Amino acid sequence: IALVPMDWGVAPDAPASTAGMIHGTCAVGYFLAIAYVAVFRAKDTLPALADEAVRARFRRRYATAGALMAILPLGIAALHWIAPDRSNTPGIFFAEMAGTYVFAIFWLMKSREIALIEKQR
Repeated sequence: IALVPMDWGVAPDAPASTAGMIHGTCAVGYFLAIAYVAVFRAKDTLPALADEAVRARFRRRYATAGALMAILPLGIAALHWIAPDRSNTPGIFFAEMAGTYVFAIFWLMKSREIALIEKQR
């Protein structure tokens, strides 16, 4: 995504360049991949935690992170479709950045969970 930047300063009605299409395709793939991990793979290690209260806390946090990782990209898509003339605004950048930070927080939570599992042994 970072290696192939999006089209900046292009007229709203102009077709996307090849680089812009590659950027968009990679961004969609990226958000699908991180959302898949947070939504469908987050609970894989939870049974290894001995404390049910801790498991429940992590389960709630993972559900929140997964929901945010689904909502933020949908917001980006809505900006593209509802207001195509504003698709190159900083709002897109900040929504993408927020989605990435949510995944980073998810990853820190998962690292903490795995550290607790290792500590139990």
